[in-house]
Amino acid sequence: MPTISVAVEPYDRHLPLVDRDWTATDGSTFDVQFVGQLADHGRGKSRHERMLQGLEFDVAELSLSSFLIQRQKRTDLVGLPIFPRRMFSFSNVWVSRRSSAGAWSDLRSGTIGVPVFQMSLAVVARDDMERVEDIPWTDFTWATAGDEPMPIAATAQRLTSVSLSEALENGEVDAIITPEIPQGEDFARKFRRLYGSRAQEIEFEQLRTRNYAPIVHILAARAEVVEQHPSLAVDVARMFADSYRIAMERYDDPAWAMQFWTRLEVERQRDAVVGDTWAHGLEPNRAALRDFCDAAAHQGLIAPVAEVDELFRR
Repeated sequence: MPTISVAVEPYDRHLPLVDRDWTATDGSTFDVQFVGQLADHGRGKSRHERMLQGLEFDVAELSLSSFLIQRQKRTDLVGLPIFPRRMFSFSNVWVSRRSSAGAWSDLRSGTIGVPVFQMSLAVVARDDMERVEDIPWTDFTWATAGDEPMPIAATAQRLTSVSLSEALENGEVDAIITPEIPQGEDFARKFRRLYGSRAQEIEFEQLRTRNYAPIVHILAARAEVVEQHPSLAVDVARMFADSYRIAMERYDDPAWAMQFWTRLEVERQRDAVVGDTWAHGLEPNRAALRDFCDAAAHQGLIAPVAEVDELFRR
């Protein structure tokens, strides 16, 4: 029987995907591969580029913003309503410890460094600026590490520093938004979160009021694979739902994670939120998708999306 390749990041919730064999309704087997975006987990990295540029995998985890941009340009990618990465923005904004800033309002008219303007977490952060603090994202200059088309409304510049951390240290930017915190004590010694301990409080309130955690990644499949396997979306959703359930059950063991108080945090989040914040499928995620699509369109990255359902149609 055919094999369907699936490339994802090795999050805790994905570990069960490689612990056992998974079979589709038509008898095809799933070959789940841990392919990183920034780190090599044994199968290489640059997962997004390998899928978007070379269609190297049958199914792959992609940046939601990149998928939306490509979806409006081509017809060979189909979304699957599986959302493996979710992130809030406030705890991922960093400033120098020399800075007195404690909120976006303190940095107004400043320069913000991001890996790329279209990064999904940056889309969420710019949306949060306006929805939470009522500050237009256009009030800032956006410094990026690479060349990319920029929205007309954006004030942009190219970073001259080697890295975002270096740019923040030497004052080229006033803050950075990064989905990956550099390892080592040096970063923590030089930089701090813009919102400090308040970041988690703000994000918990967002979770309670919106009842979702912002989506930043989506699974996408090659259109021809979807045509060859009509039950692909259902089969993948079942596989990921089972994997997430197994992963969550492992936290019943208080010593499962290296961090000693992980179980207490699991209980705190469970008690604070109604429903499953990691639920797959379109309906449980319609509001989160609608908000992200509207934000991406407002920021000039995509044309308005009339119906989020169209992202999952061949």
